[in-house]
Amino acid sequence: RTLLSERGDCPPQWLGLIEELCVEGDSLIEEAWRVRDEQQLEVEAADKQLRSTRAFLDEQALEREQERDEYTRQIARLNELVRERGRDRQFSSEVESLEQQLKEMAEQLSDTEEKKLKMEKKLKGAEDKIWVLQDYIDEIETAKSQREAALEERVLELQAELSTQARAHADVVGELQNLQGCSGDHTPQPAPQTHICPPTSLQLKSQLRGMAKSLERQIRELEAANIHVSSASLSSPSEDVSIREQLEALRCRTPEDSSCPASPSHLPMDELVQLSDKLLRYSRAAENIIKKLRDREMEIIMLRANAEEMQAERDVLQGQNERQQLQLATLNKRVEELRVRNEREIQANAAPLHQRIQELETLCSDLGNELKDTNRKLAKTKQKLDKTEAVMLRQEAEISNLSQHQQELVNNLNTDLAAMKAEKQQLQIMVEKYRSEDSVSFPQLIEVMLAEKNADIDQLQHRVEELQSQQENSSKSQSQSKSKSCRVSFADEVSYSRLTAGERAREAPQESNS
Repeated sequence: RTLLSERGDCPPQWLGLIEELCVEGDSLIEEAWRVRDEQQLEVEAADKQLRSTRAFLDEQALEREQERDEYTRQIARLNELVRERGRDRQFSSEVESLEQQLKEMAEQLSDTEEKKLKMEKKLKGAEDKIWVLQDYIDEIETAKSQREAALEERVLELQAELSTQARAHADVVGELQNLQGCSGDHTPQPAPQTHICPPTSLQLKSQLRGMAKSLERQIRELEAANIHVSSASLSSPSEDVSIREQLEALRCRTPEDSSCPASPSHLPMDELVQLSDKLLRYSRAAENIIKKLRDREMEIIMLRANAEEMQAERDVLQGQNERQQLQLATLNKRVEELRVRNEREIQANAAPLHQRIQELETLCSDLGNELKDTNRKLAKTKQKLDKTEAVMLRQEAEISNLSQHQQELVNNLNTDLAAMKAEKQQLQIMVEKYRSEDSVSFPQLIEVMLAEKNADIDQLQHRVEELQSQQENSSKSQSQSKSKSCRVSFADEVSYSRLTAGERAREAPQESNS
């Protein structure tokens, strides 16, 4: 900068650019030296803190060893006391065994009583169920008899209606024959018309035969279904014979060779249709009634079988109850004998055992007090160790934060170095440009300036490498300190709390670097 200003042949743009580069380089160098000094102080403080921490941890480890030896001696003494107490328990083992036997007998007695009560409840429930089933069977039989009576009445009504319709058909057939006779006397019919009516009469005969057969079949099924529950059948043989005679008479009164009226609309087709509908309804009702009667018979058979099984179970339970009562009487007698014998033995051995038990209770109370004191000491020690662990965790967090800060600083320096290298390249490009434009030799001043800038860049790069090596050493020392299972006491926390904020910030990276 001085040489260029003295010569005066340098363009003002170069002077401004060189001035800016010099100022920026000086500021970067000062910042790097300042960061280096701060990190050196932090490393020294952390080293000092680490040494003091290690010394204190060694002291704590020695104290823990002494406490462990003391606890070992106390445990050995307690084991000896436990062995003595075990030898004393041998005298009371017999009493405990007798008491256990007595308890077992009492439990067996209570279990037997519970089983007896359960059996009585089951027996009572079975009796109630048998009575309920008996009532249900009676109700079913009553309903069945009522339905049978209703069915008989309905069958009688249908038979009467059928006989009435048969008589009406017979009257109609007679009137038809009279009309045919009258028409034959007064108005003779031509020969081809004598064969008009036979198909209608044949249809009437076939329908009557089918209805008669279905009625007979339904009546037989009803009689077969109800023959074992009722003395009176649904339809008597005389009624069946009367129905069949009426049908045969109807067929006889309508012979095939008789002549029919000129129009088939005079035949009693409406009455036949009504009779067919009634017979169809009767057959459906009869089928439903037969099905229901069969279902009721099956239910009655099943209920009777269940009642017989319940009676057999009742007999078995009664026998078991009697056997259990005999066993209960035997067990009660045996328990009474054992109780009397145990009371005598306990009274004979009670006095020395009571005295020994009192001594052992006193010894146990003393040992319990000692254990309570030891537990209190252990609790206090644990609290101190917990506090020490908290301090160490806090310090590790601060160290990690500072290492992160160092990493950020290294990254910033790398960024600055890259920027300076870029500026160097730009300057070289500008110099080459001016050299090509002026066609003169490269000024010595520019070379000196570039050499200074290269030296600054090399120095910054060396500083970055040093910071990276320090960071690697700090990470290694931090991993080694974490692998140790030592703990810091509460005294270290007190001493650490007296430090200022700046000292804490310097001690954390110093400890990580060490």
